[in-house]
Amino acid sequence: MVSEKNTKQELLNEYKKLVSEAKNKGITVPANATGMNIKNTKADILNAIQLIEKALQTTPTESKKSEVLKPAPVSVPNVPKKAPAPEPRKIPEKPAAIVKKEDNELSLLKTEIKDEIEALEAAKTLKKQEYDELLAIQTELENFVAMINDNKNKNLELEKSQAEQTEAQEKKSKEVTELSDILNAEKIQTAKDALEKLEKDIADAQVALEADRKAEIDDYNYRTSQKQKMEDDAWDDELKRRREAIAEIQAETAKLQDDIDSKAALVAELNAKIDEIPSLIEQAKKDGADAKEKELGRDYGYKTHMANKDAEVKVQSLQKQIERLKTDYDAVLAEKNDIQTKLDKAREASNTLYMATVQSTGGVKFLKPDKN
Repeated sequence: MVSEKNTKQELLNEYKKLVSEAKNKGITVPANATGMNIKNTKADILNAIQLIEKALQTTPTESKKSEVLKPAPVSVPNVPKKAPAPEPRKIPEKPAAIVKKEDNELSLLKTEIKDEIEALEAAKTLKKQEYDELLAIQTELENFVAMINDNKNKNLELEKSQAEQTEAQEKKSKEVTELSDILNAEKIQTAKDALEKLEKDIADAQVALEADRKAEIDDYNYRTSQKQKMEDDAWDDELKRRREAIAEIQAETAKLQDDIDSKAALVAELNAKIDEIPSLIEQAKKDGADAKEKELGRDYGYKTHMANKDAEVKVQSLQKQIERLKTDYDAVLAEKNDIQTKLDKAREASNTLYMATVQSTGGVKFLKPDKN
């Protein structure tokens, strides 16, 4: 006896058992007790079980059912059989008069008998026709009854076969359900095992990943520190090289400045000499004029010619000296301009190198310029 204490699966098994029993007995399952499955509540399944049990209890037993379903034999009307003909009676011999009288009577009797016999023959023929008709009807009724009995037997066999098939189907369904439950349980267990393995694999992979990340971070920090150290060393070397280059440029700049200063004195001297050229020319002219006046008393033409020659020579000499001084002045000026250009370039290169030193790609480096 099931109750609310049983599990839902046990209630369903009992429900299926009662449904199968009701079908085997030809009992109709109540409408509100059909279609129970795992989705229904325990109360609904238990109520359906009680309704089916009540239906089974109020239904006649299988033996009574068989008596009810047993086909009633069809009664065939009894057809009266033909009575056997009476044996002829022996007549004793009589006197002739009596015999004659009797013959006359017999002749009359024969006539009556003959009429009766003919009437009987007609009735016999009519009865035979009726009998044949009754036999035909009886044959048809027997065939009909046999057909009805055969159909009933077939129906009983069909119901029995259907009940057996239903029972077999329910048994197979039950076996399939149980097998499905077992397979589902195995699949669920397999899925649980796979899930546990997957979770373990994920945890192991997480640990391995964290270890790999730690190793990568340590390696990255090491490589970064080594790279930073190499860059710092390279920067120190570059800084030293740039400072040396700046010192060389500053030394060259100082040297160029000294050359400019020394050339400036020479330029000033040459400018002074150039400024003296007009006075020298005037002095030369004056000296030539004085010489000419002293030699007027002599051979005027020769002296004059020679004086002019001397003056021309002195003038040419002074012109050449002036040209040479101009050439030297231009050379010194060009050299001065070239030195100034180099000095400007050197300063520009020094400033560029200084700015490149301050703004380094390896990071911001602070370089203090040397104080002279």
